[in-house]
Amino acid sequence: MFKKIEIVKDVKGFAIQNNILYYLNNKEKLLSNNQIVCDAYGIERNKKALFSFQNMYDVETKIIFNNDKIENTPYSLNADSFNGINTIIYNKNFNDFENQVGIYDIISKEIKWFSNIQRFGHNIRVENLLFYKQTHTQLRSLSLITGEYEWEVNLSQYGEITSILGVVDEELYVWNNNHLLVALSTQTGTVQWTLDIAEKHNAYINSGIHFMPEESKIVIFHSIYYIEIDITKRSSTMLYKSAFNKSWEFATSTVSGNYIYFTGRNYATGELSVGAFNRQRLEVEWYYAASEWQGNVSDDYTGNAVVLGSAPQVSDDKLYVLENGTGTLYIFEREGKNA
Repeated sequence: MFKKIEIVKDVKGFAIQNNILYYLNNKEKLLSNNQIVCDAYGIERNKKALFSFQNMYDVETKIIFNNDKIENTPYSLNADSFNGINTIIYNKNFNDFENQVGIYDIISKEIKWFSNIQRFGHNIRVENLLFYKQTHTQLRSLSLITGEYEWEVNLSQYGEITSILGVVDEELYVWNNNHLLVALSTQTGTVQWTLDIAEKHNAYINSGIHFMPEESKIVIFHSIYYIEIDITKRSSTMLYKSAFNKSWEFATSTVSGNYIYFTGRNYATGELSVGAFNRQRLEVEWYYAASEWQGNVSDDYTGNAVVLGSAPQVSDDKLYVLENGTGTLYIFEREGKNA
């Protein structure tokens, strides 16, 4: 399915856009095809804006947009994260005692400031509304037109918010640390329904959760489980469960089409691997295990090897996996068109 074609050393982070590899090396240089793009700090992914970073010398925030166009924001800011389709959230500076937060729109090149609020945590933007985590249990909806809060809800009865997944048909989906999916109205913040994965499937999962709005599904792929939640039917199905310590245990993953690309351990052979799981056949169709990944590898206290702690990324014809710690990027090429 794939063959290894290249290894790149000293990689701190990477992203793929339009089949082009961009990576940040340990010398704080952002590179594409081994050509230095610019000095950089930080690395992020987004559908339209590829990276946001600060120049290490002039502390000027910049954005790489549409692969090669570099935009300068009108402020020297601390870039917080990419959000939604075309916005970036900023704190005004590192010592911002006024809790002033700005939203920079890369299309209009305008920034809008909001004062006296905590720094945004997990958040998503849908049209002119920003849904964000104010505290571990508090969720807010902020109008980007008026600057006023539309609603606020405390979800402490369900546990702590671990991630805000997304919106489909005016329902906002939130994952809580009690292995629980909570669906809320985007208009009022009222809880519409919940789904307890731990109770239904005896599966305790807070990682490997993928929001698939085009399929109206939430895909859970972690540990020994593959579960799909149908948000239109408000139901979940356990599709795969490997034999604990005898078959596969999955760590990180990326869903693309009919495949889930993952890092994990094959307990049948004991090998730490990167692989591809076929969602239709419900089987690991391909995997690769480098000799340097094996042996006495430290873990994150839950059995997931730190050496492959980042999820693989895929393009039209390649698969990428980063060996953490050493910063070695492994690049694989597809062998078949139907892979």
